Amino acid sequence: MIKKALSVAVFAGLASFAQAEQERPTITLNLDYMSGGEELAEMNYTDGSSDSVSAGAGIGFGIGLRQTVAEQVSVEGRLGYLSDTASGEDGFGRTVEFSFTTLPVDILAHYEAGKHSIGGGLTYHMSPTLDIDGAEFEFDNALGTLIEYQYSWSPQAAVSLKYQNISYDYKGTSFDGAGFGFGLSGRF
Repeated sequence: MIKKALSVAVFAGLASFAQAEQERPTITLNLDYMSGGEELAEMNYTDGSSDSVSAGAGIGFGIGLRQTVAEQVSVEGRLGYLSDTASGEDGFGRTVEFSFTTLPVDILAHYEAGKHSIGGGLTYHMSPTLDIDGAEFEFDNALGTLIEYQYSWSPQAAVSLKYQNISYDYKGTSFDGAGFGFGLSGRF
């Protein structure tokens, strides 16, 4: 009797997994605002105000694929672009621009419960570059972790809160890129 019940449970699990695999992956589009990380460059203005760029901060956008792999479990892979910028005039009236950009690749597993989803995984940032008015400083590629909570107000749209833990190395010096973010995502 136990053997038969176990066989039925295994068959039901495999049938559920096979059904989930038959679903098409969902294309995801993301727009994020990230805050945090260590300050990399600062610009002081003549009026006494200042602006800066930080590792782990800025506006990001990305595209990805999300696939259901089991009941309430999905995996998602994303390729994105994250940039923090500052600009202003120097003492000679010339516009000066600072930016820190990177190309994040995120791999996440999500557990879904109704409209709520919690995910975690890895983030790999390629080509992190600090640009100070045309002078580029290329950091090493970096591997970190990412935790994300999503609330889906419809099957096609969600808001998210996220935390990334990452650091960037430049010629033996490490810069903290950990930060929190808020995002919007669409699913198609």
